[in-house]
Amino acid sequence: MLISELELGWLAGIMDGEGGARIYRRANGRFWWNVQPVTNTDPQIIERALACLDSLGLAYWQRRNTNHKKATHYSVCYEVRINKVKDAQRFLDLIIPHLTGSKKHHAELVAAFLRLPLRTKQFGHGRKKPEELAKPERDLYEKQQFRPKPQAANILN
Repeated sequence: MLISELELGWLAGIMDGEGGARIYRRANGRFWWNVQPVTNTDPQIIERALACLDSLGLAYWQRRNTNHKKATHYSVCYEVRINKVKDAQRFLDLIIPHLTGSKKHHAELVAAFLRLPLRTKQFGHGRKKPEELAKPERDLYEKQQFRPKPQAANILN
């Protein structure tokens, strides 16, 4: 089942403000991905985002983050992550046209990362060094790390 363009636009707006897609590098040189449509303290926003993901038939993981200092003024934070490669690819394909700014750039890089063939995470094959095997992933990771300075804009004028 699919959801409307309006719901996709809403979900993209939530992801622009409260989520993201990133490539991370482990200490051993291997790479991994994370597609997090939303992290928020408002249960109604989380419920609506989950309803959208359910409508798309995507597998996701959610957790209630209570790792805050034991003070009473902190709200409980809810995190939602997509946990299967094919579901993450499908989600990003649907949501990228609606994203803007750096979140769109990061989502495009993660989508390219997920499309790499059998990703180069398994270093034991042949005599190649890990650096050689991980080159496509490393290139995407490095592109993600580059953050150009935003141009000054007269938004208010």
